[in-house]
Amino acid sequence: MTPRYHAPERAELKPCGRPEDLFALGCTFLEMGIRVVKADPNIHLRIPSTERRWSFQANLNQKELWLATFRSDNQLAKLGELMNLMLEYDRGARPPIGEVIEWLRTPHWSNEVDFFGPCCGGSKDTPAYGTFEREKLQEKEGDAVPSPMSHGGVLSPDNGHSTTEWADSPPESLGLDLDYDFLNDRGDIELDSFSGATWAVIRKPTVTSRQTQATKPEEIN
Repeated sequence: MTPRYHAPERAELKPCGRPEDLFALGCTFLEMGIRVVKADPNIHLRIPSTERRWSFQANLNQKELWLATFRSDNQLAKLGELMNLMLEYDRGARPPIGEVIEWLRTPHWSNEVDFFGPCCGGSKDTPAYGTFEREKLQEKEGDAVPSPMSHGGVLSPDNGHSTTEWADSPPESLGLDLDYDFLNDRGDIELDSFSGATWAVIRKPTVTSRQTQATKPEEIN
């Protein structure tokens, strides 16, 4: 995730989890929405697309201005309400993904146009919906993911095994596509992005960004 979409909790080096994903998704909805409603050009100036260090979380004092255009548009007023919740500073005030999906699946305007196409909406009987419900339960139980900027850790393969279980048969590729900024404790190491890595080990204070072959990671004490 690029710094542009970081949630406030990541900027403050606090634990991050699904609520940060909701914040980033809200930012994306906002970027798309201001173009759909042909917002005032001044809004575009306040949400620069090319300024590398600009971020939504650092400019949340402008949120009311960003969303003002949606409140005057009958078709997208409800979407503005949803984005307002997704862009809450407090991670606990953001809706879980299951509620967002349900909201997007339910039309809120006169022409009954849905956000989802007939092939993508899913239902409560689909496996995907069950995943959303499990994630919502995890959020209620406080199952947060530590921020890589504040905690050392290992990115393990998404195969249900811990790093100690796959030493004899490492995967050929993990297909990672990451874009994080990492700073060490002294603030003098910065890694803008790394893509297509087969294995990444993140430690504090240093970062090993890429290994060309999947190897067993060193143990982190």
